[in-house]
Amino acid sequence: MEPITSAEGIIKAAKKVSEKKRKHVAVAAAADAAVLGAVSDAESEAICDVTLFGNADKIRQISDDESIDIHNLQIENFPDPVEAAYNAVKMADAR
Repeated sequence: MEPITSAEGIIKAAKKVSEKKRKHVAVAAAADAAVLGAVSDAESEAICDVTLFGNADKIRQISDDESIDIHNLQIENFPDPVEAAYNAVKMADAR
């Protein structure tokens, strides 16, 4: 495998790994535009499946405000950030 020297290289490597087995990413406290944009892009590139944990209303509001497509992402409503983190880890651990 050649060394990764750019963001494009990271994406290329992630796509290659996901060809064998698509990963599932659990995102705790997901009400953040940069995070939503990144996981939306990763899902649309078939790099991973995504479950968002956090305040569902805030997540949807941010995605609407920033025009981020999250319709293929699963959202688990946990308004308390501690509960969101706990349940994201619990889901990741179960896989």
